[in-house]
Amino acid sequence: MTDAPDAGRRKSWTVVLGALLAACGGGGTSTPAPSPAPAPSPTPAPAPGPAPQPSPDAKLELLNWEPGASVDYQMPILYGRSSSLNKDIGIELAGQSVSAPVRDGFFKAAVRLKPGSNELQLKAGSQTASLTINYVPANNRLKVQMIYVLAADDDGHFMAPAGEANDIESAKQRIATAALMMQSATAEMMKKQLRRRVSFSLLEDAAGNPIVKSLRLAMTKKQLLEKTDLELYALVEAALREAKEDVGVKNVAFMSFTSYDGVKVTGHAARGSGILGLFGTPNLHAWPTKVDEIAARLLNDTRVDTRVLPDDSGGGSNRGNYWSNCATGMGAALHELGHTFDLPHTAGGIMERGFDNFNRLFVIEEPGYAKALTTEEEGGAFWHPSSVDLLLRSDWFNK
Repeated sequence: MTDAPDAGRRKSWTVVLGALLAACGGGGTSTPAPSPAPAPSPTPAPAPGPAPQPSPDAKLELLNWEPGASVDYQMPILYGRSSSLNKDIGIELAGQSVSAPVRDGFFKAAVRLKPGSNELQLKAGSQTASLTINYVPANNRLKVQMIYVLAADDDGHFMAPAGEANDIESAKQRIATAALMMQSATAEMMKKQLRRRVSFSLLEDAAGNPIVKSLRLAMTKKQLLEKTDLELYALVEAALREAKEDVGVKNVAFMSFTSYDGVKVTGHAARGSGILGLFGTPNLHAWPTKVDEIAARLLNDTRVDTRVLPDDSGGGSNRGNYWSNCATGMGAALHELGHTFDLPHTAGGIMERGFDNFNRLFVIEEPGYAKALTTEEEGGAFWHPSSVDLLLRSDWFNK
């Protein structure tokens, strides 16, 4: 298998240096190999056609789902429009309430389903709509599982601003929510190309919650912070193989011990191949802990205080805040998971820097962005056609 390191993502961090540009692990081993060449020519995001425009006569309606649709993953993304003057829309599902902002008459929201028939009730002012979606969990024996990596002397706390929960329980909640989001994002991006939703299966407990396993390394935090990203990757991969977490699973692992001294980030990596996609936790504090936090987290325009926390949002005049760190962090984790599915870097899309636009799949607006995030405004949040071809041939994807 092929590992394509993300050197461009951490230009300002000393932890990601020339080794990441020139070498990568292959076949799930720690032996470096040349990076794959990017796609030969850029391919723009597929355009699904002109965006439907709300009008005074329009009603509350969903644009991306048909009544009675069936899915094999549990968190569909809803995209619709309303002529109501309300600034948000409410969605009810079996006692679950979700509120989503409306921008220029359009909205997006994610809801979590239960196995079987799910009746959704939507309301915006006096307008109402309903939709039934059937959720039939996939029976693919191959699973993607989430891992939280701890040092030998680590209690699992991750970097966070004052007042933000950052214990091991909070970490696992955020990672589990991100797992659902990556699965849903994959399905919706595949639909852009295929007109049908295709995704991977997650390792879940009996209640349908993504499982986040703890993996404790033999080295102390101090020792691990002295390691390069390549060395960290090799250590985590070896520990997974020793724990027999290398058969029938792809692992997306997050290192709890990522640290920042106001200048340099250590204990961080952004690598993927074989059985492992590995990432640090420089922005885990900005991620939602549950589904009904998704919109609020992706709209949080609070600036990152770089005296205390690193800014890992890719740079740019409209970034450097909590929402962009949330988007880039989760999108980059999906990028690394993509490498475990043998996806090389591409000229555009998630396997390039399109992961910075991960947020645009889930919310209808972006702080500082002038337009509603209709399907035509999702930027790089798409799978390149070459990636789609590879994913469709992968046994890890539910057909």
